Amino acid sequence: MQTVLEHTLDITGFAGVRERVYVMDSQQFSGSSHEEAADGLGPFVYLADAHIRPGGSTGMHAHSNIDIVTIMLRGELSHQGSLGHGTVLHQGSAQIQFSGRAGFSHNEVNASGSFNRFIQIWVKPDTAALNDEAKYHDIHFDADNTTRLYTHPATEAHLDFIGLKPKQKLVFENDALVFLIEGDLLVSEGEHNEQVTGTGLVRSIKEKHAITSMVCEKASQLIAIHSEAKLFIHDTK
Repeated sequence: MQTVLEHTLDITGFAGVRERVYVMDSQQFSGSSHEEAADGLGPFVYLADAHIRPGGSTGMHAHSNIDIVTIMLRGELSHQGSLGHGTVLHQGSAQIQFSGRAGFSHNEVNASGSFNRFIQIWVKPDTAALNDEAKYHDIHFDADNTTRLYTHPATEAHLDFIGLKPKQKLVFENDALVFLIEGDLLVSEGEHNEQVTGTGLVRSIKEKHAITSMVCEKASQLIAIHSEAKLFIHDTK
């Protein structure tokens, strides 16, 4: 089990974006300077907790051979470019941009007067199932419950937004990446226990028959990347 905590990461970025990079897969990004970031899990190769200053933007740039999931936690984000031009994401919404064979270009803009906050996750697509053209899909999620945002068609790995109530337990029987947005988690894996509070990442890679359990003392929000057929969420009261 590996943990990456907020205070251990430098704030980096480009143009108007500032971010902490929690996942940067070493095979996908050779020579990366983000030494404290964790490796990815399967096709999920990048995860950053980001914000754009009021009136700022990423600038127009291109992507290919990657799907990008943007999860809005605060404020708004406007899209310009070849996908979703003119659409605006607000708190509680997510957007998946599928690169297809054509790829896409975009500029993400914070046109409001307040700082925003969003999680951005990069996923290597299933090359056998790529469409010729790029596309996008918007999803609304419930911050107090579980919403499936993305399933990788080749590996059937899932990306879920999860809202946990106090004393609930989350159990994974297989490898998982869990990003705690806010709250707290007591993480147990075999004989290893660690408390994660505030914001941080847990990368669980199983050994033998160990399972990973996470119990929250207070209401918590997190993002889970996993391959479970279903989530195991239990009340511990």
